[in-house]
Amino acid sequence: MNNNSTQELIENANMLLQNGGYQEAMPLLLKAKEEALFQNDYLSLCYSYLLLGQLNRNIGNISIAMEHYNNAIEIEKRLDNKSLLGKIHNDIAVLLRMTGNYQEAIKECLKSEIIFKEVGDVSSLANLYNSMANIYHQGINDIDKAIGYRTDAMKLIEATNDDKQKCTIYMNIANDYIAINDYDNALYYYNKCSEKLSKDDHHSLSLLLYNTGNVNFKQGKYEEAISCLTKSLEQFKIINAKPNIADIYNSLGLIYKEMNNSQKAINFLNESITIKKETQDTHGEADSCLNLGLLYENLKEYYKASIHYTSAKELYRIVNDIEGIEDANYKINEMHKLIIDNKDYDYYEEPCQLCISRNSDRCGWCNGTHKVRFREDEGYPWHNRPHEKRIYTKRGYPNKTF
Repeated sequence: MNNNSTQELIENANMLLQNGGYQEAMPLLLKAKEEALFQNDYLSLCYSYLLLGQLNRNIGNISIAMEHYNNAIEIEKRLDNKSLLGKIHNDIAVLLRMTGNYQEAIKECLKSEIIFKEVGDVSSLANLYNSMANIYHQGINDIDKAIGYRTDAMKLIEATNDDKQKCTIYMNIANDYIAINDYDNALYYYNKCSEKLSKDDHHSLSLLLYNTGNVNFKQGKYEEAISCLTKSLEQFKIINAKPNIADIYNSLGLIYKEMNNSQKAINFLNESITIKKETQDTHGEADSCLNLGLLYENLKEYYKASIHYTSAKELYRIVNDIEGIEDANYKINEMHKLIIDNKDYDYYEEPCQLCISRNSDRCGWCNGTHKVRFREDEGYPWHNRPHEKRIYTKRGYPNKTF
């Protein structure tokens, strides 16, 4: 970088970003960007856009983050700095993973892999493999591939002195082992992460608390889990890391569900859905909707459960998660049967429109009473016939299916 002042601003902002100081980093990066523009310092400008992309991604401003990454790519064309271009593509892959675009994320990763191997950037290549493992774990649900990429990343990074990067990989491979219920290996890598972690790295410390809380939850240690997650939540709220906050709300919702505290579980899951929608985490929103559906199903509120399963199905469709769509669809069909069997629907009673339209004293719907009750969400039969899955009711009981 040409200008020492601009370079110093970027370095300080980067340090703050690494430790979760998003609010403090923002003005530094904006100032660095303005200085770089004024001086035609394209390298500093490119780094400013890259870090602004990371910052906005981490606080859930997805569209703004993508705009900064695209600006970084345009500026890099003037520089022909391949290592920097590889980092931008890797960051875009992380963003695409967060929004559920997994195949596009893999394409960005492969672009980075070619570049990092060509320039011999071992540290960036390790970071890339860690990103690819996250895609296979969180998006494609292929844990074996995730562990494979994570192992490749560890081999590359073990010989370096980058303790922060080691911590990230240790933490993530522990998460991989949690997914296959191997808690001993998970705790082993969390402990390795704890040994390397700097006390000033608030973001990673918060993540470690979050992950440890989830292990405690998996092992049935609910109070310990709540304690870890609550501490993690306090830290993430300070740095306004919305994606992390949403994940914690989801975990707390699941814990309180297991503890039969339904109201707290509902509140936390709804909070998670709200933030995931706001941060455009479509897959995460789908998962939280599915979890809320499961909660209402346990409460025997089948109609509410079906609503959330349907929302989950539509969200899984957006991110093309075939397994998620099938799971949600199975649950929806289950709920439709239970709704009828348990009469879990709201209905209303109004004058029989069929009698009125025909000026008739008697029809097959109201049986001469001139009043018909229908499910609140369905409407009158003559509005939408034929409709194979539409259930109509008379006096609150199943009547006919068209």
